[in-house]
Amino acid sequence: MKKLHLLCSALLFTLTVLAQENYFYPNAGKFNPAIPTPAQFLGYNIGEQHTRHERIVEYIKELDRLSDRVSSEIIGETFEHRAQITAVFTDPKHHQNIESIREAHLAGQKNGATKNVPLVIHLAYNVHGNEPSSSEAAMLTAYYLTASESEETKQWLSQMVITMDPNINPDGRDRHTSWANMHKGFPPVADPNDREHNEIWPGGRFNHYWFDLNRDWYLATFPETRNRINFFHKWRPYVQTDHHEMGTNSTFYFDPGEEASNNPVVPGYLYKNIYPKFAEYFTKAANNIGSMYFTKEAFDKLYPGYGSSYINFYGGAGFLFEQGSSRGHVQETTTIPITFAFTIRNQFTASLATIKASLAEKDALLDLRKNFYETAKKQAEASVIKGYAFGDPNDYNRTKAFVDLLQIHRVDVYEVPNSKQFYVPVAQDNHIMVRTIFENQIPYKDSSFYDASTWSLIHAYGLPFTEVKTTMPLGNKISGPLPAITSEVTKSSYAYLIDNADYNTHQFIYALQKQQVIVQTATRPFSTTVNGKEKKFGYGSLVISVQQQRLNADELYSAIQKAATVSNITVHAVPTGFNLSGVDLGSNYVRTLKKPEAVMLIGTGVAAGEAGEVWHLLDQRLGMPITKVDILNFSRLDLA
Repeated sequence: MKKLHLLCSALLFTLTVLAQENYFYPNAGKFNPAIPTPAQFLGYNIGEQHTRHERIVEYIKELDRLSDRVSSEIIGETFEHRAQITAVFTDPKHHQNIESIREAHLAGQKNGATKNVPLVIHLAYNVHGNEPSSSEAAMLTAYYLTASESEETKQWLSQMVITMDPNINPDGRDRHTSWANMHKGFPPVADPNDREHNEIWPGGRFNHYWFDLNRDWYLATFPETRNRINFFHKWRPYVQTDHHEMGTNSTFYFDPGEEASNNPVVPGYLYKNIYPKFAEYFTKAANNIGSMYFTKEAFDKLYPGYGSSYINFYGGAGFLFEQGSSRGHVQETTTIPITFAFTIRNQFTASLATIKASLAEKDALLDLRKNFYETAKKQAEASVIKGYAFGDPNDYNRTKAFVDLLQIHRVDVYEVPNSKQFYVPVAQDNHIMVRTIFENQIPYKDSSFYDASTWSLIHAYGLPFTEVKTTMPLGNKISGPLPAITSEVTKSSYAYLIDNADYNTHQFIYALQKQQVIVQTATRPFSTTVNGKEKKFGYGSLVISVQQQRLNADELYSAIQKAATVSNITVHAVPTGFNLSGVDLGSNYVRTLKKPEAVMLIGTGVAAGEAGEVWHLLDQRLGMPITKVDILNFSRLDLA
């Protein structure tokens, strides 16, 4: 009887899987039976359950293990130690020669000499954790590319290299996945008022620090972003997708977007020629499955930090897909209920349509990038500005942070000989990104924006800079992050001084306070002799007395050395408290800093992104813990 029950269950599951195949890819032809469908691997049908991130990773690895069409790579991990997995799908013969293909692809872009090189495109999913349909679609797409025996699929693999990031935001996705699965009813509840469809604060949209990773391609603040930017530049695809969800009563959006909100720095033919052509393929695919959709409204490509726009600044086409969300497994709408499976099908259909369109429009994509580089070169030659010199001679760490970000975006940076400045020439391959980072773009076709409206990064770092209008002699080209230049700390028997002009000063202060060091600050400027020369110290400079400590001189010296190394801070040892000008070190204008014990109210009513910004700042920049207290618990908080 038990065997009969198991047999019936297996038969029922098989029939259900077959029904799924008919739903997601009808008339697709034969599939390799040695490759498990997502449903067979997971033990439930796609759309019946929200899939945890580690199961997505395991499935991609299983496809890699079983098929010579697939290779996978772990490119890093999140703050919560979830693996960031990527995959490459192509013909087995290409996998044997994949590095040579990648090098030929990169080398031939500027002159269009990649006609006989497989076309590289990238499919990216689920940057917002509570927009989960796309990662489920990623598994369907991965299965299709691995198992399909159709001639069309074989042609794709023969003529393309298709890279994939199935889940850009693993931490946020798992937060939402747990919520949706935890509150799922049997049968599922479609009422929008049900708890399943209404996450509690902060929700799954954000990453660990409650930041919207779809705003971070440009800022590159988080490891998830830096890892995927490195992967992007490793391959520099011609096409990149960015799959999202939107309000439940919306339909399905695909590009082109709102014309008035295209980025004015990006050459206009990208928007005029490529996006409308690809829309024809998306339209046909959506029509074939009867899905309603809209285009040319609501969404823009102004901000360089979106997953669908970052590629535009490197001569590629990024495509945004926005799917009306079931926010759970099924939810009522103003028409008929929307199911999780339906949202997945639209994302999956868009994925295959992108692949089809990319190969069909290969010549246009090659011309796009070739023209992009030619246009950039002409713009640079015509520009009155020949480059940008920047740097703060009194704040190496701030300058280093900006230079390191430029390196992440593959912008060429040079040292300025005999100075503490750096120079970015406009005449370089990444001219369009240079303009984006340094220029103040004022005129726009429209006065309203979907989201971000400013992005001149040089201003965000508060660095002094100059528009250089003559040719400058170039020093060494920077390769990789700037080195730390902490000077050796000389031991003092009297006091240590630190100029409060450094980007990492506050990190240094807290690193000392954690070690029980008493730190003071001067509220008036002064100058003193350091190594035989007069040195001026401004408002807020730090004073660390050797005598006024709970630590002995050796312990203090060790603590200062440790903090200076971590913070890349220069410390000056002085033998006297008598200064050449201004207040002396024992003045009442030199006041003791209290070690902060911070608390932050969070929860409903607080902007999660803003709270996350403070949390990340204190955690990652200062190394300082912050107590996060929900508003509901505030009445029980002992502020003492």
